[in-house]
Amino acid sequence: VTSSVWRKRFLRTFDFDNSLETAEMLKKYKYRRTVSKQWTCFDLDKYGGGSSSYEVQEFQTVNQEHSLRMFRGLIIDSNASMVPDENGQLVPHGLNLKFIQDMITGNNGMSYVDIIESVFCTKYDKDIGRNLNNVMRLDKQGCALYNVQLCLSALSLHPNYCNAKVSHFDISQHQVYSAPCTQPLFLDNLKQSVNTRWLLHIVNFFKFHFKSGAEGLLAHAYSVLDADQYPQFWVGKLQAGTQTFGTHWKGAYMYLDQRTLMSSRSKNTSRGTVHTDSLDGGETFQDMSFFFDDAQYGTDKWPKQWERILGSDPFKELGNLRTRYRRNQPERPAIKQFWGTSRGSKQGHFFGRIHAMAPQADIPGFQRLVMMKFYTKKENGEQVYDPTQVWAYEGVVLPGRRIVVGRWWDARGDIDDERINSGPFIWWNVDRSGAAKPIDKDEAFDFLDSFQDHDLGVV
Repeated sequence: VTSSVWRKRFLRTFDFDNSLETAEMLKKYKYRRTVSKQWTCFDLDKYGGGSSSYEVQEFQTVNQEHSLRMFRGLIIDSNASMVPDENGQLVPHGLNLKFIQDMITGNNGMSYVDIIESVFCTKYDKDIGRNLNNVMRLDKQGCALYNVQLCLSALSLHPNYCNAKVSHFDISQHQVYSAPCTQPLFLDNLKQSVNTRWLLHIVNFFKFHFKSGAEGLLAHAYSVLDADQYPQFWVGKLQAGTQTFGTHWKGAYMYLDQRTLMSSRSKNTSRGTVHTDSLDGGETFQDMSFFFDDAQYGTDKWPKQWERILGSDPFKELGNLRTRYRRNQPERPAIKQFWGTSRGSKQGHFFGRIHAMAPQADIPGFQRLVMMKFYTKKENGEQVYDPTQVWAYEGVVLPGRRIVVGRWWDARGDIDDERINSGPFIWWNVDRSGAAKPIDKDEAFDFLDSFQDHDLGVV
């Protein structure tokens, strides 16, 4: 077989990469084809004791390592574009993404891989129910698995895929309501290392509420969303560095009342205990619009009170280090600011920052996001500032800039207090706003000019 034939086979199956020589294309093509035909199982326990023999485990350990390497390569090399589907609606489509979809469904002659439906059921999760307050610090392979699973969240959450029963919802629920001091989102002072398994608990938690029929609080509302309002894959190549993202987003939030929250965080909480999640005002999904414009909202317009609450620039102390210590630190990323407005059971306005993070398990494109959100209340027919509804947010923008996962907390509380009110959120980028009333770019600034709160730096 000539090199030109191999090149054509590669280009029929995988996204084009103009940096690849034909020899490298051949190598990647053969490797991915070989790995995709092997039986790879991440949840061996579902097959009973016979499949958990030492020989099978050793065999599957090798297959799992190759499978993770393949998925990671497909994610990093993905270069999808927007194309019309059978209904004429523009959707992300790429050969790498199609290959991944075929792997997790077993379609088109692929050997099914349970990398998504095995979430929290792998050999890396044997300790998952032993000590619910442990912070997971991963070895290289465990980190690779969780990061691949995170990057495939759009597939996991989409109603057309991955609809098996959600595993370990009770543990995920406990984790997502953990106090920030117990389960920090980042594991280092510079906010470059993600608490990956904790983030995956948030995705698992919302997947249950989105896709678990009568049990999921948002399942009905999720099932009747328009097709273009569901989570979607990214387009183009994953990029490192601080980057803006799209304008239109949907968001979901949950909370526990204070008594239930304290019960969930109690050291006496046992595995299997499930608490009653709540929706704020019966709200299902928020519609949000984000805006970036350095000329209108530059980094000089950032109150020190917000910085005290959010710690948006973890690199600011590097300037005080001696030169020899600074050499060993990552390069300081650029910081971009954004603002916007949300529509839901209540109206909210927000102001935030993002900065780039180091690659996680060699996958680029992770970013850290923080923001302040101010809700309004209705007085005399007008939307006015509600000082009891001010919330802080910290999250991770997943590679591709189409999903953000993280934690909200009481902006007036002490983040190091185990009793602080906090909970999970997930947002996803959509191509069309779902807001009934269009969101104007200046709404948030008009709101900020309408009140003063010296404690929060609004003057």
